[in-house]
Amino acid sequence: MVPSILNSDPAVADVVFIAANNDISSSFGKGADAAPAAIRRCLDSQIELREPRTGIDAASKLKIGWRELGDLNGDRSPDALASAVASVADACSSTLKAGRRPFVIGGDHSNAIGALIALGQHHDPAEVTVVHIDAHHDLRLDDGDYNEKPYGRFAHCSALRPAADAGFRIVSVGIRAFSAEEEEYARRKRRIKTFYWGRAFEFRPPSVADIVKSVRTEKAYLTVDVDGIDPAFMPATGTPVSGGLHWWYAWDLLQAVCRHRKVVGADLCEVAPRAGDALTEYNAAQLAYNIVAWAWGPR
Repeated sequence: MVPSILNSDPAVADVVFIAANNDISSSFGKGADAAPAAIRRCLDSQIELREPRTGIDAASKLKIGWRELGDLNGDRSPDALASAVASVADACSSTLKAGRRPFVIGGDHSNAIGALIALGQHHDPAEVTVVHIDAHHDLRLDDGDYNEKPYGRFAHCSALRPAADAGFRIVSVGIRAFSAEEEEYARRKRRIKTFYWGRAFEFRPPSVADIVKSVRTEKAYLTVDVDGIDPAFMPATGTPVSGGLHWWYAWDLLQAVCRHRKVVGADLCEVAPRAGDALTEYNAAQLAYNIVAWAWGPR
């Protein structure tokens, strides 16, 4: 039998991947509900067990489980979205309560709302920094400014707003598409630090060390929207925006945060698989496994 990264029942695992296929509120390209299954196929049979930079074989040192939440889309109504967010929150809460690490695999970014609701029940929000890789701020109050039939405060464009209002610190990296209201809100909130991408003429990315230094708490939560990474590396996503993080820069940043901070959970979202092109789900699976190895594998 071919060894799999997914080696344990989630009830006894150290790390639990929580498959959340919610793709209700995504506003441009659909299909993120197919991502958990596609990413699992890569984790099952394609990703090498030995993480190449550190040499950590996380699958031999950690119990890694996979928990399916079932069909979260329902009738794709605002009520179905609220129910999906609650399901993610319940799954993450039970995982944290059992002393395990939750890692949500989406689905769209609304899943992060549920994950961070749960995190706020188990950790003081003031003691956790959300390290947020994304092309977008995701700080809208709701999606009413662009959607004739809005989904409200649980829309994917609002993924970080409840966390900010709850008192989490946020360090956002790669931001390059946002509304004026989001920019103003981010500037008003002292607990939000934004690294805008491509904003200055002859833009040069900040040093990874400067970003890590801005994470001022010992604990960190990682939320990775794959459109934060340049579409050369993550093309199959609902809202691709050119000029994102380079592949190796994303590795450097995530590895550094995992090395220097205590990661208490994570999510990865907005992969929208497409026929004949497995690059994005493969890269997403690789990043997910790397984060497990860097954050929770043996030093």
